[in-house]
Amino acid sequence: MALKNKNNIKKGKIRLAVIITHAIQYQVPLYKEFTKHSNIDINVYYFCKWGSHEYYDPQLGKKMKWDVPMLDGYKYKFLLNLSPLDTPDKFFGLINPGIIKELVLNKYDAVIIHGYAIFSYLLAYLGAWISGTPILFRGEVVQRDNRSFMKSLIKDMFLKILFKNTGAFLSIISKSTDFYKHYGVPDNKIYYAPYSVDNDYFTIESQKWRDDKGRIKAELGYEKDQPLILFVGKLVERKRPFDLLDAFVGDGKLKTELKMFCNNEKLYNVRFTGFINQAELPKYYGISDIFVLPSTSDEVSPVVINEAMCCGLPVVVSDDIPSAGDYVKNGINGYIYTSGDVEELSQILKELLTNLSNNHIMGIASSNLIAKFGNEQTLNTISKAIESIY
Repeated sequence: MALKNKNNIKKGKIRLAVIITHAIQYQVPLYKEFTKHSNIDINVYYFCKWGSHEYYDPQLGKKMKWDVPMLDGYKYKFLLNLSPLDTPDKFFGLINPGIIKELVLNKYDAVIIHGYAIFSYLLAYLGAWISGTPILFRGEVVQRDNRSFMKSLIKDMFLKILFKNTGAFLSIISKSTDFYKHYGVPDNKIYYAPYSVDNDYFTIESQKWRDDKGRIKAELGYEKDQPLILFVGKLVERKRPFDLLDAFVGDGKLKTELKMFCNNEKLYNVRFTGFINQAELPKYYGISDIFVLPSTSDEVSPVVINEAMCCGLPVVVSDDIPSAGDYVKNGINGYIYTSGDVEELSQILKELLTNLSNNHIMGIASSNLIAKFGNEQTLNTISKAIESIY
């Protein structure tokens, strides 16, 4: 199979199916990148309408809708979901047998499947096997040690069979690579394709606000030159917001409890803005000086780290975040601290706040590092992976 690229134009396009639970704001720019700059003709299949339309977010406790176009600039199709649960959060929350028919009838050259812990993903595997479509797997996977011996044994057998019949693996972080190797996947079938965001968008938009940060800080009740520490995320347990009561952006079920704590402890420089939508996020990155994410390992690769680095911020993250080592280089563009060690986190923040000029150098390092994790790089890696299976 010959793939076209800028240096070697060939006739024809590779027809690629992308199968994923729902529209995700940081994935959509990649689909658009495929459409604009690649010879790979993609068709995205969604199992439900979460993300693309207004939906109820149980963690926020309210309805929400993204304020950026989620369905523009690429081909997509919603598949009928037969599950009464209609949620991507449970194994049987998505049951879409129509994916089998789509893969059999359309005879794609390759298909990307984003997981195995949803029933419809297994249906997609079945459809790919029946139709003889080569599979590229791109899941949020890392090795966990909290399962019983019997569960680990069953999972080991299941994944070795599943992965043996998978053409290539798109690893989103280094620990995902280790995961694949644990289940017998050889090095030559693994391609490093980390999550990415629209780097240019966050870089350019945050710079616009940075030039006016004094005024915006005043609107938020801060002094013009007062340094700001930024937390971006839902205020839920797995984000560990109590490890950073200087939380600045977020919403969730802990919001009231956090506010009460701040009032009781007289922490007057903390602001809770509530949910901030995608188009407005660069404003908060642009006026901030340090980004902190204390999350647990429940999030394999939080893309807010990518966003903060695009916006030129030093980043401080918990070592419990599986992707921490991929993005943060200690002393270069930020720090990785021991999860739950508030004293260590405090010392790091004191050091950063007392040396803001060095923060600027770290922010530049963040920008330079994240430039390697863009959509164009991801697209090129996926192209190489497709080449490898033919």
